[in-house]
Amino acid sequence: MLSTRNRLYLALALALLGIILIGSYLFLQLRKTQKELRAQNQKLQQLNATKDKFFGIIAHDIRSPIIALDGVGEQMALPGKQRPEKLALLAERVDKTAKQLTALLDNLLNWALLQQGVIPYRPAPLNIHQGQHRSVDYVPDQCPGKNIQLESQIPETLEAYADASTLHAILRNLLSNAIKFTPPGGTVSISTEVNEDKVFIKVNDTGTGISAEKLEKLFLIDKSSEKGTAGERGTGLGLMLVKEFVELNKGKVQVESKINEGSRFIVSLPKAA
Repeated sequence: MLSTRNRLYLALALALLGIILIGSYLFLQLRKTQKELRAQNQKLQQLNATKDKFFGIIAHDIRSPIIALDGVGEQMALPGKQRPEKLALLAERVDKTAKQLTALLDNLLNWALLQQGVIPYRPAPLNIHQGQHRSVDYVPDQCPGKNIQLESQIPETLEAYADASTLHAILRNLLSNAIKFTPPGGTVSISTEVNEDKVFIKVNDTGTGISAEKLEKLFLIDKSSEKGTAGERGTGLGLMLVKEFVELNKGKVQVESKINEGSRFIVSLPKAA
């Protein structure tokens, strides 16, 4: 009887130990799950806040050029009452606004494709000199009164291994950003350097420069978009797309800048074989 009782006590003790171990495991799993849920909830709140801020910026920046077009059609519909020089100014205004909207919508489309992971990527040997000319032609004269001088020092035969459409977007956004923050009479230049299997594309400007604090958030979507030297506005998407597209092309982007001395954006891409 004593032996049977001892075995019963041992069985009960083992059962109780098993219950305690299982309970401890479930408790730890519950705490781990709660911690993950809190982290996910915090991330969702941050994403929602970023999304709300982003859509606010987008709504404002789409509204601004549309307002600029308001009433232009009525003025141009009465040619007999308008002087030729006034009509030329109106036509220039329409053309400039249309280009701004086109660039904005291009960035929005690219951003949406990036979020879905379906951005087309077809790398091939590309002539950087020709790609740069295409981007310069596409960049509008954002403020005629600024009189920005564009300089190019790219060899005509230099090639990188990259996707054509994303390289075009990289150069267009870097040049637009440089023009935006360069004061009237300033200079924006684009040059290249080759180091073994890498091609370095450098976009320099004589603009306002970027503080060390702002450099840390330069490629983040939730940063605030600043006005250019002539009051130009932007969504802040351009530089974020530059970083994403450069990394898509197996490259890196660096920034060197000093306040009131200008900035230099350096993009490294694989050299074509």
